[in-house]
Formats: sequence, structure tokens, C-alpha cells
Amino acid sequence: MLAIFFTTVVIAIVGIGIYGYLHGVLAPPYDPQEMALNYERIGNGSKKIILLHGLTGSLNYWKRGLDSLSASYSLLLIDLLGFGGSPKPNSKYDLEEHLGAIEKAIIKEGFDSGGAVVAGHSLGAILAIGLAAKRPEWFQGLAVIGLPVYNSKEAIKRKFSKRSLWDTTYCGFQV
Repeated sequence: MLAIFFTTVVIAIVGIGIYGYLHGVLAPPYDPQEMALNYERIGNGSKKIILLHGLTGSLNYWKRGLDSLSASYSLLLIDLLGFGGSPKPNSKYDLEEHLGAIEKAIIKEGFDSGGAVVAGHSLGAILAIGLAAKRPEWFQGLAVIGLPVYNSKEAIKRKFSKRSLWDTTYCGFQV
């Protein structure tokens, strides 16, 4: 009886893994004209803040306690490409693609007129720095939380080469 249970569990886990892998591999390629990021705008205040979540997160990461800010601030919470309610295309997920997708949401919501603050956690911190560097005229401030720090590209390779076959195959991590 125990053998049947464990066999069923293993088959279920493998099935879920195969489904996830095929879902990623068979997804359509990224089309910036057709695939817009999911985001929420909270508040209508004059002070604008853009919030970018970290790896495996979503815009929900930022939602606690925002009600008290909504009178003075306009907050733009963005699901990054491949996360939350945003498209999950078969894509490179490189800096250029992420920044381009985020820029479209920022422009659409009018956060590109200058004076905004962009804040990011982890992966979002990297993207916030990229946005501030690419579009300095849009931002008056930058806040980074949990910024991943590596000494070199080789250090990143060493860290992530220890990942599982699942991580490198399904997530497509390449350095």
C-alpha cells in the first residue's frame, strides 16, 4: 500500500514537472506589441512611486499597508515579465526585454513625466537601477532593497551552476 502511495506521488510530481516544462517551452515568443505587463495603480496623489517585486514575487508583494498612502501618492505596482498576472512567454527574459516592458506600463500610466521614485526588491532592484540609468529624466529617486551582489560574472556562474537540472532547463538560466 505504501509503495502505491509513493509511486502515485512520484508520478504526480513528474507529471506536474513535465507540464510546467512544456508550458514554458511551448509558450509563444515575447511580442512587446501584443503582450503588456499586468499592473495596478493605487491612489491619485501627486507623488509617484513605481514598485518592482523580486524573483518569484508579484505586485501583491507590495500591497500591505498602502491604503494610508493612496491619498498623497500614486503608486504603480507592476508584475514583471513572466511573473504574477503578466505574460509568461518563451523568451530570453534579459534586461532589455524587462526594461522595455516596464517602460510601456510607465508611459501608459503617465509616470514618465519626471519626479517619480522607482523602488525594487532583488530582481526588481536590478531593474530599478536599469530604468534609472536608461531614463534618468523620469526619476527623482531610486530605492533598492536586497540588491544581489556578485564580484564577477564567474561568481554568478559558480553560484548558479549548482542549481538543479530543473532550474537550468525550465527556468532557462544562462549567464
